[in-house]
Amino acid sequence: MRKSIMYSVAVLGISYSVVGILVFTGILNPSTQYVISMLYMFLPLVTALIFDRLVYKNNLVTSWGLKFKFNRWLFWPLAIIPIFVALTLVINLMFPGTRLELNHIAAHENLLTTEQFEAARLQLESIPSAMFYLIQILSAIVAGYTINALFAFGEEVGWRGYFLNTFEGKPFWQASLFTGSVWGIWHAPLVLLGHNYPEHPQIGVAMMTLWCILLTPMFIYVRVKAKSVYGASFLHGFLNALAGLPLLLIIGGNDLTKSVTGAAGMIALIIINAALYAFDVYISKDRIMVSDIILSNGEMNK
Repeated sequence: MRKSIMYSVAVLGISYSVVGILVFTGILNPSTQYVISMLYMFLPLVTALIFDRLVYKNNLVTSWGLKFKFNRWLFWPLAIIPIFVALTLVINLMFPGTRLELNHIAAHENLLTTEQFEAARLQLESIPSAMFYLIQILSAIVAGYTINALFAFGEEVGWRGYFLNTFEGKPFWQASLFTGSVWGIWHAPLVLLGHNYPEHPQIGVAMMTLWCILLTPMFIYVRVKAKSVYGASFLHGFLNALAGLPLLLIIGGNDLTKSVTGAAGMIALIIINAALYAFDVYISKDRIMVSDIILSNGEMNK
């Protein structure tokens, strides 16, 4: 547990300091925020590198779960992320004042400013709605397994690689709770700058922390099943690529309710976590969701 606390303090200290310096110098501003938020994702990896190479001198391949093992769980994100997004959409429709908008032109008119919509109108009108959404999904798959997975790898090496490896012998849910809490708090500087919850940045910090806690079991699950950190990287990358769909399809609500990081997404995650628990305990008898996880030399066994 000492290693867990040390890493938590270090990754938060380094990440918050970097953002503070960038804000103070004016480098981090609305025009650079997107690029810097992508680079921010590599700070958990940098922190893990400092600990593993300079402090503990561990073998990176085993300590970070970098040994690639091709198996079906690497493609699990292609099933679970669409289910997650679909559940989020359905739950959104249960909230008062919300409706589904399948016409992509009308959806963009509600989502974009007048100037943005007028600039995109001709391009939007040139393609049918069904084709537009199909392209969005296919593009998300490609991005999720390529460029998005690359940036997600920076986080996953830290959270589901090095950090998870510090919870040797701890119960799955305890590891999930602690990892998810630190992961959520780590997002705070970007959330306060308007990322994820632009309409409610202060409340957004608590929302993001709770969301990360609920999301973490799914990430650790695929990390265990895939036997490497790559499964979690693909999951993270595909989620980031498809996460904006509810914002486009749902009219009404706000950033605290309708996005995958909002209340609808959190309810969907509770359902998914319950389903994973039920599957492992009552169907497959694998019991991964309740057993201890033992991480020795980067491998997980029960």
